[in-house]
Amino acid sequence: MDELSVSEILTGLVTKEYLEHRLALLQHLTNCFAENPSVASGLELKNVFKTLLVLLTTTLGTDDDKRSQINTSVTALVNSTTSEENIQTFLEVLSETMDKELYSDKFRRCISNYLDHNPQLEDESSKGKDDDYWVSNDEWQHMGNLLCNLAQLEDGRRIVLQQSTGYMERLVVQVSQ
Repeated sequence: MDELSVSEILTGLVTKEYLEHRLALLQHLTNCFAENPSVASGLELKNVFKTLLVLLTTTLGTDDDKRSQINTSVTALVNSTTSEENIQTFLEVLSETMDKELYSDKFRRCISNYLDHNPQLEDESSKGKDDDYWVSNDEWQHMGNLLCNLAQLEDGRRIVLQQSTGYMERLVVQVSQ
């Protein structure tokens, strides 16, 4: 799988025949961006962001599979939004429409899922668990990193700081416990 291009990975992610390999393809995509955030540009990068947003909002399989897909998709977004150019491309994607729904609507659902879910507070039986426990049980653990990346640009800060969404007040709860 080492010699797969970003386009080939994307094709595999959206092809039903490769569904059983989705997590491995997502991990490979995540690693590609970790090694080189500029591995994709232009239209290919937009397609990466669109695919990841769709995967974040349409998970399949067991609960563990869903958690892994969400966690790896968010990590891929974090790794791919480390440069201002890539962040700008991501913000452009958020203004585009897919089947009468804006990608920004999908992203807002992801932010809400992250802010509504704090397993460290909700699960009494998990008190005192180590980091390995949270790595496998908190699928949204890297969403804060993505929001930090987006906040590097003014348009990204608008998303996070917009008062009508109440994100900031909810973010405080995430980090204050």
